[in-house]
Amino acid sequence: RIDAIRRSGLLDRAGSEQFGHLTEHVRTSLEVPVAIISIVDRHRQVFAGHCGLPEPWASQGETPLTHSFCQHVVEDNAPLVVRNANAHELVMDNHAIGDLGVVAYLGVPISLPTGELVGALAAIDTKPRDWTERDRRSLESLAKVVEKEIAVGISELKYRSLFADMHEGYYVATAIRNQQGELTDVLFEDVNPAFTELTGLPYERVVGSTLTGLFPDVVQEMIPAYDRVLKSGESFLHSNSATVLGGRWFENRIRRLDSERIASIFTDITDRKTAEIRLSESEAHWRGLFEQLEEGFILGELIRDDRGNAVDWRYKEVNRAWGELVGVPSETALGRTIREVFPGIEDEWVMEFADVVDSGTAKVFTRQVGSLDRWYEGHVQALDDERFVVMFVEVTERLRMENELRDREQQLRTVLDSMPVGVVLASAPSGRIVMQNQRLRQIIGQDATDVGSKDQYDVFVAEHRDGTAVRPEEYPLS
Repeated sequence: RIDAIRRSGLLDRAGSEQFGHLTEHVRTSLEVPVAIISIVDRHRQVFAGHCGLPEPWASQGETPLTHSFCQHVVEDNAPLVVRNANAHELVMDNHAIGDLGVVAYLGVPISLPTGELVGALAAIDTKPRDWTERDRRSLESLAKVVEKEIAVGISELKYRSLFADMHEGYYVATAIRNQQGELTDVLFEDVNPAFTELTGLPYERVVGSTLTGLFPDVVQEMIPAYDRVLKSGESFLHSNSATVLGGRWFENRIRRLDSERIASIFTDITDRKTAEIRLSESEAHWRGLFEQLEEGFILGELIRDDRGNAVDWRYKEVNRAWGELVGVPSETALGRTIREVFPGIEDEWVMEFADVVDSGTAKVFTRQVGSLDRWYEGHVQALDDERFVVMFVEVTERLRMENELRDREQQLRTVLDSMPVGVVLASAPSGRIVMQNQRLRQIIGQDATDVGSKDQYDVFVAEHRDGTAVRPEEYPLS
């Protein structure tokens, strides 16, 4: 019960900010001076909502259990009705009587969505009171409202925590339209910490600002992408560079939240993009750029044996892309283990993720699922002592193409080296020499691939038939 309370986040936020409006409703409905929502921890009670409490308790937002009537509601899992605390055997010695002025008390249990008792919703009077059946029913009805709001808050905290722990940037933005209804800009509503790490822009500067105000050089590219997603409802993968961020490249996975809002997960792909640009300049890699893949997401929880060794892990959450990448419907994975979903899966898929959780050190992996004959590359990071998150893409096609390109380059070199004449390949328009055969090196007596551009062709010594020197710009490669 205590672990569930602490995971829920109910102990972390000021009560008046969370559920103060509900306690005000209790106070009005039952005509009492004080109403509280008490979360009963091991050695204290924390007020997730309160109104009418005296100081210093109102400011502190909690009391020790020596001042708690609500602990008895949790212990008995039943309402507690106290007409006059001074004459009630269970609570007559409780310090809340003298320090908080509690005389009459009516409290009912409240639970988490998973069933654990967390505390009580209580109405308090500073004088003896005969509570009626109507009072009890009213309070129990309001307790159900409290439980529903707690469920919403826990769900929001759960997903906010996941996004806060992501290494990928995440943002939510609202559409801005002109009088004709055309999309002209977006306003940032929320961003995660990784957004600041990737862009260098603090949360306070981003939230409430427009795309035009922050990144004017990408508006022409990004607005059509946002418009496409808002109109079609289909997710879209978009890459662009941002001059205001030093020309760095970013890959955005954009999806629609509703008719006027979008969300995007983005990563810095500058290194990959730079490598792709370099590869595109080489005739040895004429196939060009690889098709970009969508990210899959996993929230997993370790399963340990009696000795504490990880033997499996369970899927707690997966996204739609996970199913597309592994070929399994996403909804069939939740609650099952990886060994159940993929019988015969390699042990490394369990051991390495367990090592990340136990060591607290994130890892990047590239590994095959043998039963699927697919390769995956991703990043795994621990969330707590038992859980971890994974973001991954499929790289099967990329690895196959790399092997194929290496084989073809080796075949080309074999053919060229067997020719009796010198052969050289150069990249246009730079003139950089990218390949030569053995015969050419014998003829010119040096390594031609040291030449980076046609401006360096003066290292070659050649003459026309009339004895005049061949100038660099006269070479056919120029």
